[in-house]
Amino acid sequence: MSYISEVADRLVARSMCSSIVGPEVYTMIADWEKKGIPLVVVLRSVEDISERGGTIEDLRELVGRNFRGWLQNSET
Repeated sequence: MSYISEVADRLVARSMCSSIVGPEVYTMIADWEKKGIPLVVVLRSVEDISERGGTIEDLRELVGRNFRGWLQNSET
């Protein structure tokens, strides 16, 4: 399964999006992949935000924060 489809499937499964993920969400996910954000960081973020109840914009911000944290931890 590809990075994009795995994230999109998780978003749908966790009810972050309707059953059809729109092009803006696919673009956002593709951007994360292009930036080298590990899949595990994105999937953990999806789980976290869906438990708290949040929007796609909240997810975008959380992925950024979690990636920065991941980078800091991997540098030590």
